[in-house]
Amino acid sequence: MTKNEIIEAVAFAIIPEGAVLIERDVGHGVSVGRSGNNQQGLEMMLARMYCDLFQQQFDYLLDEPTPYLFASLHSHLIASRASQIACNRGLEFSLYPEAQVIEGFGKMITRLRGFAQELGIAYDEPVDPLGQ
Repeated sequence: MTKNEIIEAVAFAIIPEGAVLIERDVGHGVSVGRSGNNQQGLEMMLARMYCDLFQQQFDYLLDEPTPYLFASLHSHLIASRASQIACNRGLEFSLYPEAQVIEGFGKMITRLRGFAQELGIAYDEPVDPLGQ
């Protein structure tokens, strides 16, 4: 499993089981998901955004997974969750309630830990204020 495969699988952990993922470029490099449910389509867009962001942030690393990749990605997930929660608190209306944000990032962190265990990679987990 490569670095980018891990990042993609972690980012897409927020998509509900059974959701159909059909991506297409709708211009300007934006990929969107299509589903029978608008919320799932938004989750697919968000997952793609996180995937692209993290792949760019870790582009300098080798393709082989390392403890550094896992620790850094874990830290970025915690920081991204905190940023999304802070943004949501500043809005009158949010598509993603705080509980849903926390649940989604919890799924990503759980998947990240699972890959580390599966690959036999031990890493120092960052301190998570929410204990996920």
